[in-house]
Order: sequence, then C-alpha cells, then structure tokens
Amino acid sequence: DAQLRIFALEAESNGDYLLAAHYYKQRLAQNSDKLRPWLDFAAFHLLVNDLIKAEECLKECLAIEQTNSTVSILYAVLNAILENNEVADLFFETATTEDSENVVAWTLYAIFQKHIGNEKNAQITLGRAEKLQRAILKNEEEQATAGANITVTPPISDEKREEEEKDRPVGEEKEEITKSSDSQLNVASKSRLSRSSRSSKQKQEKPKSVANEPTIARKSQDISSSIEIEKVTSKKSIYLKSAEFLLKYNIATWAEKALAFEYLANSGKDQQVEIALAKAKILQQDFASAETHITQALSIDYENVEAWALWGHVKYLQLDFEAAKGRYQRTLVFSEKPPDLHTVYIRLGAILLSEGNESSYSEAKEIFLRACRYQPTCTTYLGLGIACYRMNQYDDAEEALTEANFLNNQNADVWGYLTLICLQTKRYIEAEQSYKYAIKLDLPAGPLLDEINTVQRQVGFGDPSF
Repeated sequence: DAQLRIFALEAESNGDYLLAAHYYKQRLAQNSDKLRPWLDFAAFHLLVNDLIKAEECLKECLAIEQTNSTVSILYAVLNAILENNEVADLFFETATTEDSENVVAWTLYAIFQKHIGNEKNAQITLGRAEKLQRAILKNEEEQATAGANITVTPPISDEKREEEEKDRPVGEEKEEITKSSDSQLNVASKSRLSRSSRSSKQKQEKPKSVANEPTIARKSQDISSSIEIEKVTSKKSIYLKSAEFLLKYNIATWAEKALAFEYLANSGKDQQVEIALAKAKILQQDFASAETHITQALSIDYENVEAWALWGHVKYLQLDFEAAKGRYQRTLVFSEKPPDLHTVYIRLGAILLSEGNESSYSEAKEIFLRACRYQPTCTTYLGLGIACYRMNQYDDAEEALTEANFLNNQNADVWGYLTLICLQTKRYIEAEQSYKYAIKLDLPAGPLLDEINTVQRQVGFGDPSF
C-alpha cells in the first residue's frame, strides 16, 4: 500500500494523471475498507478539480469512519465550495464536536461563518480557535521551561493523526521500502552500483550557479535576531495551520482564504505564509504569482530550501528547464532537504538526461542513484538505467532496468531500453522478446522507438518482421 501511494504521487508530479489514478485504484482494490486510500483518492480528485468524484470518495470515508474529524472538515469545506452551505455547516459542527481541541476545525468553521455572512457566530468560533491556540502555545512554553526531562504528551487529534499517517510512507517508511528493494538486487548489482556511488561521493559538491536568477537582498542578522526569528516562525498561526492542512489535500481556494485572514491578523512578511501562497498558486497554475511569493520568501531567508525547490518546480512547469536545473541544483547544495526531495531528484535527472552530453549523463546517474537510495521506484531505476546506457555501461544499465522492471513490469520504456541493451550486446532472442513486450505495452511512436528500429536495422536482428 505504501509503495503504491508513492508510485501514485510520483505519477502526479510527472503530470501523468491516468497512471496516478491507476495506482490509486489498485490501492482501493487491495484496501477498499480502509480510510487512507479513499482519503488520498479524494485528494487526487481535488488536484484535478473533479469535485464530484472527490465528494464520492469522502462519502466512502464517512461510511468507513463517521467520527473522523479530518474527513468531516474536508467534507464541510468541499460542500462550502459547492455552495451546499447547510451541509457544510452541519459537518463543520460535527468536526468541532468530534474533536473539540482541533484548532484547524474551529478556524475553518469561523472562516465559513464569515463566508456566509454570519459575523456574530464567526467571532464566537474564532474566539474558540484563538483560545485553543493560546493554550497550545502556553503548553509548549511550559514544556520548554521545564526542560527536556519532562515531556507532556497532549492528546493527538484525528486531524493530526491523519496528517502524520499521510506523511509517513514518503518519509519514515521509505527506509523500510529501500531495505526491501535492496534485498531484491543481486550481489553483483549492489556491488557495481555502490562502487559508482562511492566514486561520485568522493567528488566535492560545490554550489551551482543559477541561470537568470534575480537579485535577492540578503539581510545580515546577528545571533540574537536569528534566534528571535526562529521562535516566531515556529509558532504557526491558526490561519497558517489551516492553510497548510488544506494544501495537503489540494484545496487551494480555501487555503488562500485562510492566508488572506493571516495577512489581516498579522501584517508583515512571513516566509511560511509566502511559501503557502506559492503552493496555492502552483496548484492553480498561476506561475507568475507563485514566483512572486517565492522571491518574497527568499528575500526573508535566502537559504530557505523549500522555496528554492518550489522555484525549480515553477520553472519546470513553465518548461524553462535550464532555469529549473539551476534552482534544483541550488536546492541540493543545502544540508537541509526539501519535503518533496523525490520530485526534485526525478525532475532534475530528467532535465540532465535530455541535455544529451557525457557530463550531463554522468550527473544524471549520480542524481538517480541518490533517488534510488532515497525512495526506489520504477522511475528512479529507469532514469539510472538510461544514464548508464548512454555512457555505454551496459551491465549497470541492465541491472538498473531489471530492478525497474521488478517494480513495474508494465512500463513500455523499460522494455524499450532493455531491447536496446540486448541489441548492443548481441543477444538475439532476448532482444526480440523485449521488443515484443515493448510493442505489446504500446511503446509510443517517438525517439525511443525510432532509436530501437535504427539499431535493429544496423545489427540485422531484433524485429520479428526481419
């Protein structure tokens, strides 16, 4: 289930929504009685703006667990968007009743009350959210004062529990998945690939220049002011918490509503707010506005790794691959890594492969090796295999593609590159079999198929029609 979720999210980031939907449906086929697959499928439909199907998924969630506050909040917000205000009001009330300590539920309920013009109830509800927020901050300060030896664990709300579970497969579970994948590699494969990795690691990593980078003013700060900023930014407001919750489920419009209230309540620049606004604009494909918010965030903290990654994504989505490459390379220079590191690896690797020269292939190999260690998928091993093939490292290429094929034996590109390797190494039967599989899986007309046909004609075998 965890791997299928990773594959689905990877397909989303590549813009392949049909493949993403396929993986989500596979998860549901295996776990139709569990909440998380339906909740993730709802988030997917919200991403592609299919609100009706998102509503159907959330209804399935409610059928599985009627008292889950996360589901109630999302169902309420979705109905508010659909202008079913009575239903929205009912489920906001349900969410705050089910989880009366949930700051996000109370905050979004207050925003909804303002949205429908009920100012009096909005003020009462907002007061409850702010009271809970003050209690949380007070508790955190008391814990900090008491010291590390005394730890008070507050009750975990449904919303918090769901968010932790949502994040876990990509973060904490990746180690388990990596170990599983490593065990699938044969000894020769692991030895050869690890040697490549060690040789690449020995090269000192240096900051890369960023193409066409606008000038961003750096603000010199002494130690005391840096500490103060860290304290302030660690205490997220009720509106920012609500916006970040909504963005995790791809609800950009209401995230912007929450952030608008944040601007009114706390005037002044905040890098976390700017990043949240950038994410909302990216979801809405308003890339110019997203870039404005990103540069605002970087003017506050020039080394904000998440801002650099988002900037790379914006340039990538605008098809400005040279600029995207520079920003992705800058992202990887920092010791801290962005939350969507896997996407950074995949996109940077793809850009390097497209450049078509030896040094780019070598760098792409290193990037995909890192991606395979971080979070192994068919895409990461396919990228590694392509990079090795382009450098005529056929043994390493075959081992990587074999692993890619193990993770997903329905990928036509994997079979296509296996065909090329078999042709280059003069393995007649295997070349023909791999080619048949590639064609059966609808390898599209394009550069890869053209290259296969060219090599087949050159060597005189590999095509059953010969």
